[in-house]
Amino acid sequence: MTYVAIFVIAVGILMMGQWIFLLISEKVPEMQTAPLQIAFHITAELLTSIILIMGGVCLLANSLFGYPLTLFGLGLLMYTVINSPGHFAQRREWPFLVMFVILIVLTLVSGSVLIASYGKFTAAMIPLI
Repeated sequence: MTYVAIFVIAVGILMMGQWIFLLISEKVPEMQTAPLQIAFHITAELLTSIILIMGGVCLLANSLFGYPLTLFGLGLLMYTVINSPGHFAQRREWPFLVMFVILIVLTLVSGSVLIASYGKFTAAMIPLI
């Protein structure tokens, strides 16, 4: 579970950092061409990153909220990593597509590890209930 916690925390921090960097450096042309659409997109990605970070921290702390919060965050992340590559494919930015394929695989692996460890998770939580 430590792998999953570190993965979701890292991805959450990197997602948030990416958007902060892009916004500060004014490298989001959609802010001029489609401001409402990009505002909703950025909001969804920032919420995803917050939930990933919270889930990972809760997993590391063996909190009851860790498992469901991380699983929810991984679902949000899966949507993001399937939806977002379209933007880069349209612009023929292939390295970003490769990055998203890697993220899809790592997200699937993380979700599988989390689901496979569910029995151990619930057994460890019984004394806390």
